[in-house]
Amino acid sequence: MKRIIALVLSLALVVGLGFGIQVKPAKADDTVDSWYITVTPKMKSIRLDWEKCNHCKKIVIYRADITKKYKKYGESFKLSKKKFKKIYTLSGKSTSFLNTTVKKKRCYAYYADFYLKVDGKYVKEFTSYSSFKDWGYVGFEKPVVVESSNDNYATSEKQIFFRADYGKGVKPKKFFIYRKGPNDKKYKKIKLKATSNSDDYDFLYCDTNVETNKYYKYKVRGYLKKGKKKYYTKYSKVVKLQAKSKPYEE
Repeated sequence: MKRIIALVLSLALVVGLGFGIQVKPAKADDTVDSWYITVTPKMKSIRLDWEKCNHCKKIVIYRADITKKYKKYGESFKLSKKKFKKIYTLSGKSTSFLNTTVKKKRCYAYYADFYLKVDGKYVKEFTSYSSFKDWGYVGFEKPVVVESSNDNYATSEKQIFFRADYGKGVKPKKFFIYRKGPNDKKYKKIKLKATSNSDDYDFLYCDTNVETNKYYKYKVRGYLKKGKKKYYTKYSKVVKLQAKSKPYEE
């Protein structure tokens, strides 16, 4: 198939030149199949995993530090391939890579190229590079609390739904939740069970011990234990949310 594509492109180039039209040849990656990697952030490193490539002889890992772009644009930004640098070459039998040469509280994007060996030469067969960024944040990110509405989990006519978002960093085991009611002088730690603990970077909570139409302030702090060591995120910014009656159902 690749030879056919190359032949068609060559003919197009010849025909184009004959009519005075400039035709750009295809980039090397245009005929390279995709291979997927997963990025898992840790407290002091980032781990990459992928399915075994049975015929591959060499795997090359590339990395880009995207901390500044992430802080400025969040998750919505373009990333040129020129920003990546080769950091490691692995055996084709490898299925994972632990990147320990990273700095805490920085964000990194990755991709990998997978090579076969043909007639004594390495030929790129697969790549994980795409416009979608495979990336992670070293350590904990500061959590963010946002209001959420999910009637499927409603257990009372009075409730406040909110999400604790832990971003692209390490996933906490749980969140400690602090609330300040309309008559409270200081924040109190309350126990709420997460109704959702997905892999989509957030936990969903429903506070039913509230009064309808009253405003409450919340902040959270993530927690994780690794061996004997305990880790805590920073406190989130305070959010002010209003208790609302459950919509009437016929």
